[in-house]
Amino acid sequence: LHYVLLRLWNLGRDFHDVGWVRLLSVFILVLTGLLAFPVRRLYGEKVALFFAAFMFLFPQSFFFGTDMRMYGLLNLEITAMVVYTLLILRDGKTGDWIKFVLFSLMALYTHYFGALTLAILDTFLFFAILVKKNNLKRQMFFLFGSAGILAIAFLPWFLLVFWGQANYIYDGWYPGMDTLLAAYYAFLQPVFLLHIGAIPVVVFMTMALFWWLLVQAALDKDRKNRLGIVLPVLLYFS
Repeated sequence: LHYVLLRLWNLGRDFHDVGWVRLLSVFILVLTGLLAFPVRRLYGEKVALFFAAFMFLFPQSFFFGTDMRMYGLLNLEITAMVVYTLLILRDGKTGDWIKFVLFSLMALYTHYFGALTLAILDTFLFFAILVKKNNLKRQMFFLFGSAGILAIAFLPWFLLVFWGQANYIYDGWYPGMDTLLAAYYAFLQPVFLLHIGAIPVVVFMTMALFWWLLVQAALDKDRKNRLGIVLPVLLYFS
């Protein structure tokens, strides 16, 4: 999806104009900040202001705003998915379900992390809907209906990739010890790369998460949105 958007963004222009290409990432970051409007529906104007400020001031935002790859787009999609998940639990509006499905489909066609996030959110929604018991049948219908729509919409690309991978690794499909060790190293790579210069960034990102949770808890006077605190923590550590 990001490749298609990048091609459309550069129509009629020189593809070597790096500055123009980076402007797409800036534009996507601005769109992510505009999610403060649905956040305002959730927690009011103060939290929406904090959301917009943190979105532009987080260290990773400088990366998203200048990087020419798909990570900024994925950040927009995942953030929107989380916001509309919380709105679905609070209001259960059909429009929120539609937006959730659209951003989820975009995420599926952007990066496999989008599929992982969707699995986490759908699981969270399932149990949260059971706990809340508000319009249980209707919400479950929307949940399983949206999952079916996304599965059908993603099936062509999934089959294409699966067929291509199956043909590519047909002779060596069984992973050997070298492959397992390489996968284990890749999983722990952030730990190996945690040199002195990266520690302040990691600490700030972690503290920023908890600052956001504290602000949200302090401004949630009615204490009705406890699920809104569980979800970001779950996604962060996942």
